[in-house]
Amino acid sequence: MGGSAEVTRWWEHYLVRYLMPSIAGVAIVGWLCSHATDRFRAMLWLPPFHQVLDGTSLTLVFLYGNLFCYVASYPVLVFHVTRVMDFSKGKWPARPFTDGYLATSLFTCLCLALTKVGPTELRLYGSFAIVGVLVVVQIRRLYIVLAPRVKHPGLEGAVSPAYAYSYRLARRRGIPEETENETSSTRRIIWRSELVETYRHMREHGNSAYIFLYELALAALVYCVFAKPFQSEEQQLGAIGALFALGRSLLFSCTYLGSTWRDGSRNLTFRVNFSNSHPLRLCADG
Repeated sequence: MGGSAEVTRWWEHYLVRYLMPSIAGVAIVGWLCSHATDRFRAMLWLPPFHQVLDGTSLTLVFLYGNLFCYVASYPVLVFHVTRVMDFSKGKWPARPFTDGYLATSLFTCLCLALTKVGPTELRLYGSFAIVGVLVVVQIRRLYIVLAPRVKHPGLEGAVSPAYAYSYRLARRRGIPEETENETSSTRRIIWRSELVETYRHMREHGNSAYIFLYELALAALVYCVFAKPFQSEEQQLGAIGALFALGRSLLFSCTYLGSTWRDGSRNLTFRVNFSNSHPLRLCADG
């Protein structure tokens, strides 16, 4: 891309992409605080509802909004690292109990419906039940991409499908750099780099929208916590923290997945097969 294109295409920067869910998180936190009591707001070092926010309070709301956005992104991270099981052989398998797209759609619809359906006394328990089901779905996905062992060209020994998939992507994107001294491959290198860049834009914009969708779902769950009557502010804050912790438990599995990739890198043999690096396969393997 030329320099002028990079200047005008400001929407492609990471800050712009992920600023949208962060701003949405700030707005959602402000809306949720409007349904909280003044004592609950005081526990968060925020002024009463009818008092104007000062600079310190605005900073806190901004930080709480970013925290909310980050917590909402946990499921997106798990679905992203386990995407090796999606669109196998160029087709969407659409498995009801493991597919990330179906699970996200159903999860969001159930969370939003829960704010209007059923007794308010039971909505809090329904929130934990819905989140628990989502956690089970994601744990199942992690097991599917971690437990089996497969052989892959260029790797010594058997590795998990998730590691083999990531290695395959990294190798295909790195091959053009090894051939850039060949005059005949210059055009192909530029074409492949543009294709990879296009894929990254689609992925990052999709992740940003994905996070926003989970922010709406998480906002509905927190709203159900406030809706339950006869709760103290400490109980409300504890229930919200428990919901956050339940989603955060998935990060331990992702941390383990990262450690397996680090250990698996020792099995690289650095054998490159140029015949298997057709650029059109990037879209299917992204």
